[in-house]
Amino acid sequence: ALNGKALMTKTTTTTTTTLPRDKKKAADETPGGWSVGLEPGFAREWLVDCYRLRLVDDMYYGGCFLHGLYAGAGTDAILRDFLHFCALAVAVRAVPSDGTPWWNWPAFLDDAARLLLRRFEKPDAIDKYGKENAFSASFGGRSLRYVAQLVYKSTITAQGEHPDAAALRRTIDHHTGGKDKPFRTDGGPAAASGGGAAFDFADVGGPDVWQHFADRMRVDTKQQQAA
Repeated sequence: ALNGKALMTKTTTTTTTTLPRDKKKAADETPGGWSVGLEPGFAREWLVDCYRLRLVDDMYYGGCFLHGLYAGAGTDAILRDFLHFCALAVAVRAVPSDGTPWWNWPAFLDDAARLLLRRFEKPDAIDKYGKENAFSASFGGRSLRYVAQLVYKSTITAQGEHPDAAALRRTIDHHTGGKDKPFRTDGGPAAASGGGAAFDFADVGGPDVWQHFADRMRVDTKQQQAA
């Protein structure tokens, strides 16, 4: 499991990042509208931060719903939880569909590996992006919290997960080796036993991409714990 030192590590930013957006294009309230006008690298990191902020919001405002980094269940739990977010984002079309030239799953997961072991709260979001307001999408802006709400189909004050999100979490547990077991992309004994809904890694970049991501996350966790 991650130690306390790793859990408390925070991203520090000394300057505000200017959004590299085309002023003629505005983000909108559709699930994928957040990416309008953003450069690819910036967009990938923004979506990772969308997930990271939701972790904190669920802990503080969502009935102390602890998942991902805050579950205290180690790297494998973080991997499953982030896969859950990514699969939900694909399902609601918050992630560009296959064939979109600038969306790259390996690059996205490389960015995620740099960030997922660090805390990210609203003050960090404001430092990094200049503001964070869930109502921004109504005025042509973008909001980490608003997009997370679309992805999870629930607000930050919801007590528990939306049924669709809960069902997908069970499916992912089943197809990644079983809850509380080492994360694996070949399914393992649990998936081989049959039953449960189908899950296709191809929707989120493919099993090899996620296995590489898992291997890197495990190495990074050990290095952080040893520091």
